Amino acid sequence: MELIKQTSLIEQANLHATRNYKLLFGMIALYFVTMVPLIVLYVGEIRSRQSNEIEIVYVNPAGDFVRIEQGNINHIQAIRYIIKKYITMQRTVTKDYEYTMQQVWKSRYLLTQNAMKCLMKDSYNPDPQINKESKTTRLWMQGIKVDVLNITIMATETDFRYLVQWTEKHSKDEKSQEIKKQGYFKMVKIKPSVNTIKNGNLTEWSIDYYSIDEEGV
Repeated sequence: MELIKQTSLIEQANLHATRNYKLLFGMIALYFVTMVPLIVLYVGEIRSRQSNEIEIVYVNPAGDFVRIEQGNINHIQAIRYIIKKYITMQRTVTKDYEYTMQQVWKSRYLLTQNAMKCLMKDSYNPDPQINKESKTTRLWMQGIKVDVLNITIMATETDFRYLVQWTEKHSKDEKSQEIKKQGYFKMVKIKPSVNTIKNGNLTEWSIDYYSIDEEGV
């Protein structure tokens, strides 16, 4: 009688073990059935977005035009570098254009090839020796020095625009005030001119300025 009971308990334990194994294998199968398609869809969406994104070309400090592959960490770094140079300067003087920061905030700004070269030479540095070629000798306007801090760049879904937020630190007479600002920028590749091609450059770039919240973020 005791042997029959032990046999019965062993059979029940085997049944429970078999049931647990079936449940475990079922859960594993369900995981793969649900997760694999989701992963495939996610990867496909990322590839689709990357193929639709605009190609980024920028001018490096040596003056060479560099193409940035999508998804590369340098992609955002290039945009960050260009826009940081762009919004830091107080005044840029080229052969054709002269802008104050107030004019830049309120209007579209075409960044010409000449201006781009000025930016890449630290045009916001007030040292006249450094700015001898770029002719950008003013960093301070009306005695106020402006430093740009905490630059954040976020891509938008439409029109290849980038929302840029930053903090300006205005210093005067040993006093400082921090003002938060934001604006929309658009990177646009434009067709090179005949003169540009003759000079050995393959492309030109412009940065369109869209809007600015002057009251702060």
